[in-house]
Amino acid sequence: MEKKILVTRSSMPSYEEYCEMIKPLWESHWLTNMGEYHRALEQKLEEYLHTEYLSLTVNGHMALELAIQSMNFPEGAEVITTPFTFISTTHAIIRNKLKPVFCDIKDDDLTIDEEKIESLIEMIRSKGSKPAFSAGPPLITLITRIVSVCILNDTPIPLKEPSSSSFTTEASSAGIYTE
Repeated sequence: MEKKILVTRSSMPSYEEYCEMIKPLWESHWLTNMGEYHRALEQKLEEYLHTEYLSLTVNGHMALELAIQSMNFPEGAEVITTPFTFISTTHAIIRNKLKPVFCDIKDDDLTIDEEKIESLIEMIRSKGSKPAFSAGPPLITLITRIVSVCILNDTPIPLKEPSSSSFTTEASSAGIYTE
């Protein structure tokens, strides 16, 4: 038999230590959301990230749904987003009883075409609605342009940050993410 070369190897406590760690879970029968370890991790992350409000979710989709829900948009509000994104973005908008309005993407880098956002805002307003905006990839120059357009048009801007860098980014007062 050939010797296996592991690319990664999990760091694990001894079996006895592991059993001792999960004993409270076993006794409480509480294995999922808001359990003892869930709350402990949230608290440690709040301290590490210097924030008062933090909520762990089961996945990025649920986080996106909650972020959109927290904006308190009126039912049926139209949300400007990109069609070139994971389907979860559109699902989260629809599940919050909002209507996605798709903005074209640019041919050269496939990101949302910020030059077309203003006309979409005007189109939505012409129907008597107030537009909202959900950003795709957080490219600082792109977001800066999008934020400028939205501020000039008095439009709320919930920005979506990918989870891969969530612990190394901070949001400025303008809502722009920085490393």
